Amino acid sequence: MTGREEQLLTVSIQENIHAASKIEATLGHLIETYGSKLSDRRFDDHDEAERILIWYIRRLYRDIGILAERLSLPLLAKDIKREFKTISPNSIAEMFFDPDIGSPCSTYLNNLRDYFSSLSTITKASSVSGLQVFETILENTAIIINESNVEPNNEANVRNAILRVLRYAFRDVQREVSAAKLLKVYKPDIGITSLMAAAEYKFVTSESALKASLDGIYADMKGYGGHYDWRTFYAVIYMTEPFSHQKEWEAEFRYSRSDINWKPILINGPGKRIKKEKI
Repeated sequence: MTGREEQLLTVSIQENIHAASKIEATLGHLIETYGSKLSDRRFDDHDEAERILIWYIRRLYRDIGILAERLSLPLLAKDIKREFKTISPNSIAEMFFDPDIGSPCSTYLNNLRDYFSSLSTITKASSVSGLQVFETILENTAIIINESNVEPNNEANVRNAILRVLRYAFRDVQREVSAAKLLKVYKPDIGITSLMAAAEYKFVTSESALKASLDGIYADMKGYGGHYDWRTFYAVIYMTEPFSHQKEWEAEFRYSRSDINWKPILINGPGKRIKKEKI
């Protein structure tokens, strides 16, 4: 079982990978825009982005190596340290074209993501069974709604039906849990403190509403980011018609470099939004 220190280090690494991914996307855009011209003249934006990316890569090699040591994986920690020592200072920010993403990506940041993917699974081991139960219940939202004989017309209707089921599995499940920041208090729809996990529901009845919900989700990512008490988030999009499917949204999250601790879940179930009467 991992301790609080390993969990906090995991969150810190997640945040730094996310920040580095934004810089990676900036570099990729510059490379695609200017191509070979980057070597013909000086581009201050490119140089600055490259400098920041190198800083993140160095820090991530250090922190991920420390996490491997704390998880009693000395051989992996040595491999990470050895790989970092073999990287030439001139190649640490090198990029390659990733056909899955469709844009240039950082070679070494990509390696770091792979290392961290394995380690983060271990750090979540103490709560993985609980997370699986939580996620399974969220994925079965449509079945729960159908068996509840509820025809929802807003997020609250859906959320309340799911809360009733979650309370059978988790004593500490809460509605609209607090994630306070300096000037504002953000409140995810559902939170389970023992799992450090939360879910945000979006209720959509049209394709335009589905697209608009993305802006709300990205705003939620920013609002909930940096809270060490919450490190796993689910964006559950409840559609009254099949406007999209799961793989499209997973691809959207990858393409936009969304926070890696967020997962989208698309649900198609019964319901309709009640139009307000005009006075």
